[in-house]
Amino acid sequence: SLADKQGNFDEALAFHDHAIELDPHNPKLYAARADVYIKQGDVERAREGIKYALALDPECAEARLLRAMLMADEGDLDGAIAEYDQLVDYKWFYVDAYLARGRAYSLKGNYDRALTDYDTASKVVEDASLTFAHRAETYFRMGDYDRAIGECDSILSKQTMTPLAWIIALVTRGKSYAAKGENELAAHAFAEALRSEPYNAGM
Repeated sequence: SLADKQGNFDEALAFHDHAIELDPHNPKLYAARADVYIKQGDVERAREGIKYALALDPECAEARLLRAMLMADEGDLDGAIAEYDQLVDYKWFYVDAYLARGRAYSLKGNYDRALTDYDTASKVVEDASLTFAHRAETYFRMGDYDRAIGECDSILSKQTMTPLAWIIALVTRGKSYAAKGENELAAHAFAEALRSEPYNAGM
């Protein structure tokens, strides 16, 4: 429920506030708190945290990633991609940057580049389920609904996966079934996503 999610956000913010009190010059802590603000929908506070983190360390990868993600959300996909390019050059194993850049390329309709980034991410991360979930989203955007569903089914059959990957797979499978006109299967996938623990935990 929304109240449960808000409770989780409040708890996370309290944790980060305390961590910052103990280590007030650590830019990664301000970036982590800004990430919670973004998930909470408080973009202005997130911007302030990102700005402060970058004032402490202009090369803080976590803050730069969040800044680029906000750029992408506002429609500046090229600017975001340029930031992601610098991040992966600076930190080639930075999985989140590959995932975010892949998403930006996918939104631009450059699906080949998106899939390449997801493939790269899957090679440098221990649990590749999230990269496969983003790849399924890209297949959906391409209009390749059967391939998207197949990718989602593969993800959901695995024993281990991140909660976010589980949600993305269920929602993407639902959207793909809906696009194919298979409304009953779509409704089932959406219902499963809504009652899943990751969704109710605010993931």
